Amino acid sequence: MLAHQFSQKQCREQTAQWTNSLLLQVCRVNPGEKGKYIKIILSLLQSTSSAVVYECAVTLVSLSQAPTAIRAAANCYCQLLVSQSDNNVKLIVLDRLQVSHSHSLPKTARNQKLRKLLTAKERWCWQPVWH
Repeated sequence: MLAHQFSQKQCREQTAQWTNSLLLQVCRVNPGEKGKYIKIILSLLQSTSSAVVYECAVTLVSLSQAPTAIRAAANCYCQLLVSQSDNNVKLIVLDRLQVSHSHSLPKTARNQKLRKLLTAKERWCWQPVWH
């Protein structure tokens, strides 16, 4: 039963990643159709899989310069920073967050994200290494 449950979760994650990849390719071929596909990518950001959330955020930033899309991706990056314990993952996410901030994120939103990041950083610093 547990193996079956694991395979269902893995199948959902792979399907979401495949869907995200397909949507990216379709949007690059038909840029005029981006609007309706970005809505699907935004819904994929609600996934429980960190890999899916990360890939969808990267896709969102690469497809759209809209402040709403950049803000949604930055929120996902911040959530990943708080939820992940691996420092290598955090460095990768911080790099992507910097890329998303270099796009059209307004200064006030950038400051809000910076405050959120600093709060998250404080939480990491006080956690024991063996957790």
